[in-house]
Amino acid sequence: MTEKLKKKKKIQELNKALKLSTKIVPFIIGIFASLLGVITTYQEISKKGETQNIGTQIENLDDISKDLKNLQTFVESQKKKLASENEALENLRKEKENLKPLVEADKKILEAVFLEQEKRQQKEVWYERAFGFFIGIFSSLIASLLFIWIDRKRKSKVEIDSE
Repeated sequence: MTEKLKKKKKIQELNKALKLSTKIVPFIIGIFASLLGVITTYQEISKKGETQNIGTQIENLDDISKDLKNLQTFVESQKKKLASENEALENLRKEKENLKPLVEADKKILEAVFLEQEKRQQKEVWYERAFGFFIGIFSSLIASLLFIWIDRKRKSKVEIDSE
């Protein structure tokens, strides 16, 4: 039974790790996408840098600034989300630790109940065997008496017919 619990616990831990990784991967992809956008914009600016006028360069810099602010907002929101999920995970761990003694106590109680039930069943087996034994003896006795009665009946009939 403990092996099953260990396997179940391992599966739960792997599920938690998988859930966490499915949240981190989109976060990282978002960061890379934003950085790619910034780099692409920067490369375009650097290629056209000399040919563009100052107004266009300012617009491009404003766009880059907006992209960086959006990226920063995204990073902050992901940090908050990760922190709240971590807090929830810690709360669940604490609750698990609080409930563990109760579960262990319930397990011990159940084992004691099953042990007592097994003892009762062993006693009942002997009662059933004794009952079956005495029923067998009683049935044999009735069968013997029935055969004796039939034999006497037949002998008395034969004596009546022979007279």
